Amino acid sequence: MAHREARHGQRGACTFAFRLLPCATLNRESIKIRGGMKNLSVMDDILPAWRTATHYFTRGVSLVHRYRSTYLALTALYVTPALLAAALTALISEPNLWEQALLYMLRSITVVLGTLAVMVMVAYHVQGRALSLAQASRIGLRWVFRYLWTNAHTSLIFWIPFTALVWLHARQQDFLPLGDGLQPLGDVVWWAATGAVALAIHTRTMLAPFLAVHGDLPATLATFESWRMSGRRFWLCVSTLVLASTPVALPLGVVGGGLLLALPTGPRALLLLALPDLTWAAIQLIRPFLIPAVYALYKDFWGEGHDSRALAALASHPPLLTRPLLAVTKPLPHLGRWE
Repeated sequence: MAHREARHGQRGACTFAFRLLPCATLNRESIKIRGGMKNLSVMDDILPAWRTATHYFTRGVSLVHRYRSTYLALTALYVTPALLAAALTALISEPNLWEQALLYMLRSITVVLGTLAVMVMVAYHVQGRALSLAQASRIGLRWVFRYLWTNAHTSLIFWIPFTALVWLHARQQDFLPLGDGLQPLGDVVWWAATGAVALAIHTRTMLAPFLAVHGDLPATLATFESWRMSGRRFWLCVSTLVLASTPVALPLGVVGGGLLLALPTGPRALLLLALPDLTWAAIQLIRPFLIPAVYALYKDFWGEGHDSRALAALASHPPLLTRPLLAVTKPLPHLGRWE
């Protein structure tokens, strides 16, 4: 499988600005510092992770800036379907079957193909290779089934505990009544805990699409490896996720929240109807900043010279928990390939 990555230009992973970080940086990040400093505090772990995440983010911004016209066009292309879906959702109160199919198609273009097109574009630009929007979309289309199957794994891992926490919160008064005075504080604790769990799970599964598409790992193995590798350097992964998302997510969230508070009842109701599609449009705006940073993180974790050994080991001796599902999905055709 490693030859596929070589074929689409993944070898020599960081020729633009994604050179592998010095070992000392990641050694400190993984708290394996020789010389007696074995009992570092949490802050001693977080600060180096934040500095390394800043490195990934600035390199990603430099990459996007170099090809800024391409990323602006790519973002406009894939934001538009979500905005159209938002407008149609607000205007059509009861869509018929054909209108529902149109809405589904528009959402899928942004949610799925929009992600893959940016992933493809970043991989080629890291190599200094030009790529048109049509080429990025065509290559991304080949990886749709692998990407969706990977998302099925990560979604299951995410939604089971998240839904359980929301369910417990809704029924908390039945088994632990707090009274009117303490319940607001209890709600804050519940939502903070739920948000922390959601962030932690998303961080642990964040690398799965990169391993599945760029690393050409089967979805089950990609999810397993994402969970394993991110667990070793959790603070680095969560710092990269937060740092690369916040510059766009925070102002968009402030604007959206302000509109919900300021608009009168009628327009606010329409905005709430369109909010899911507007959220996906906002996520597409975040991707040109987040995906290059996470790609750099992925290349450091899945570095040069490690790919062939790791792929061969995983293919010949997959983890025991993954073998039943791999046996079921192995006969399925694999359409993903690179040019």
